[in-house]
This record gives sequence, C-alpha cells and structure tokens, in this order.
Amino acid sequence: MVDILIIADDLTGALDSAVAFAHPGAVVRVLRDVDHLTADVTAGVDVLCINTNSREGSAAQAVDKIRTIAQRLDLASIPTLIKKVDSRLKGHIKAETAALADLSGRTDIIAVPAIPDMGRIQKNGFLVGVGSGSGLANPCTMTDKFPDDSVIPDVDDLDDLDRLIALAPKASLWVGARGLAFALARVMARLSAQSLERPSAHKKTDPQKSEFTSLHGPLWVAVGSRDPITVAQAEQLARTHPIQMAPNGVNSEVHQTGAVTTLQLTKGAFDISGYEAGRQLSTSLCAALGQYRPRTLLVCGGETANAILDRLEINTFDVITEVCEGLPLCRGIAPWGPIDIVTKSGGFGDVNLLTRLAHLVECEQDDLPKSANSESL
Repeated sequence: MVDILIIADDLTGALDSAVAFAHPGAVVRVLRDVDHLTADVTAGVDVLCINTNSREGSAAQAVDKIRTIAQRLDLASIPTLIKKVDSRLKGHIKAETAALADLSGRTDIIAVPAIPDMGRIQKNGFLVGVGSGSGLANPCTMTDKFPDDSVIPDVDDLDDLDRLIALAPKASLWVGARGLAFALARVMARLSAQSLERPSAHKKTDPQKSEFTSLHGPLWVAVGSRDPITVAQAEQLARTHPIQMAPNGVNSEVHQTGAVTTLQLTKGAFDISGYEAGRQLSTSLCAALGQYRPRTLLVCGGETANAILDRLEINTFDVITEVCEGLPLCRGIAPWGPIDIVTKSGGFGDVNLLTRLAHLVECEQDDLPKSANSESL
C-alpha cells in the first residue's frame, strides 16, 4: 500500500521532494507521467511520486491529469497526500490544488511553499526571499495562488515547519515544495521512532560539502535550463571543463570529452519554445549517449529531463539518495543497462555547484574516450 503520494507538475521538482523520504528499506518510486500509473508499478511501493508534467500547459489540462490520478488511485485511503508546487509559485497551483482537495475529500488545505534553509520564508501571505541565495528578488503574493479556504501560515525557519506539521489535522492536504517534504519526513521519522539520518533534512548544510564522495563516471551533463542561475553555473564549469554548445538544442557532432562531457542549450538564430528546444537537445544528446553509454547522467531543467528520458524510454525509476542538497540521484534502466540519473531544477544551487559535481567523478581509464559499438538512440 502506498503510504505517501506526491503529485508534482514538473519532473525535477517531483524528484526534489520524493528524495526526502528515501532511506534504506523504503521504495520511493517516481512516474514521469500519469499514463504510466498502473497497479504493477505501485506494488510494494512506500512512497509514490507522480509527475503530471502540467506546469506549461493549460489549467484545464492540469486538472484533467489530477482527475486521471483519482480514477486510478483511492486518494482517500492514502495517509499522506502532498501537492508539490514550484517554490517560486509558477504553474496552475490553485486549479490543481482545488481539484485534488475535492477528489480526495481533504478539507484542510495547508500551503507551505517556503524553503527556510534556502532563505525562502512566508510572512503575512507573501513568499519572501532572505539573503542573496534565496533566488527570490521580490516578494510573491500567495493568497491568489491557492484556493480561498487554504491556510497560509507564517514560516520563518525549520522549527516552524516541524511545529506546523505536528499540530495539523491528520488528513490535511499538504501543498508545498522541498522544505515541506523534508519537514514531513522529519516529523514522521520522529513519530515512528526511526531516524532517517539525513543531515540535509535537519539543518542547513555547507554548500561546499557533499553527502557523496564520488559519482560513477563517465558523467554526461545536459544543461537544458535557461534559468540565469543554471547559466551562471555552466559558465563557471566552463572554466575547468569543455562545454559543447547546442543552439536551439541542435548539435550533430556531440562527443565525449573526458570524464565529464557537457552539452548546453543556447539561444539559436530564431526563437522556439522551451519544449521544442528541450526535444531538440535530447535528440542531439541521445545520439551520442547510445554510442558512449555513460554511467551517470546529470540533467539541468525539468523539460530537458523529460525529453531525454523519453528518448531513453525510461518512464519509471527509483529515488536512491541525494548527491548533495537539492540534487536527487535515481536509478533507471537505459537501453544499454543501468544508469544513475541526477536532476537539478533550473533555479537551484550556487554558482559553483556544477563544478563541484564534476570534481566528484571517478572514472576508469577504460571508459575513456572511446565509443561503444552500438547504434545511436
């Protein structure tokens, strides 16, 4: 039986919250789309996270995805229900939350998109950034983003989150981001007298430190997000590692450049949608992935991750742990075998994040720089 259900509108956000519940013995499964929701994939799963992939579509389409989930799962019987939303309040939050509350029978809606350990707090109905690393230049009003009967509490720190969860009605509909997911995991662990032993869930972590000491190489990095934060991270990475550019996602000569290979989406001669650019980047990248068969793939941006996983035909995968705070590591099956997949939201992390990850790569010499004898995907 599924104990925790997370419904997200974006893949990287889905993973960012699902990883809060990953610990030894727990099966945390992510479905890339509602279409993959069947009894087979939910069997033996403790935490199920479904990506509706609806942030960029219409509100009506987003609500239809929620209805489909309700037709395939008994939402009322699932103890903990979480609507994962963008921490900067993008997407069709109000429509999706209202539909989910109605279809699940939840009457207590608690809106907590705050991530205190990233400097994003809630004050008087506003989401406010504190400090230069918050990623919020201006306060965001919350009252028009959630159903009218939602509770929007003030949240200044992690203790506020923990107290809120401990005192909330048992069958609440939780609406929030990464900060809420980790707070729920903390409180649940406490109540069950089990320790998850996850430093990033309990306190601010030093961004110079990683829970991982190494990543399996070769590592391929796909920079599909055009968020200024990710662009700055790629610029920093380029100081120590070569980056191949793909205008509007197109590069027909992608090749492995060493232990770390990076392909970055850049502006082309004409404007195209983010969706189309992500698709073209996935085509360019996967043609080379089929040749070189990397052990680990790091993807920046939800649309890009979806497009690449489409090409690799990876529709479900299990969340294992975090490489570092905010970067979940999952395991899936690519056409050539198992692959570790790390995802990063476009607006997440400090400027040196990608560079630090590149330094974690451990690679056997035999893996470089030849290609495998396989057809392109």
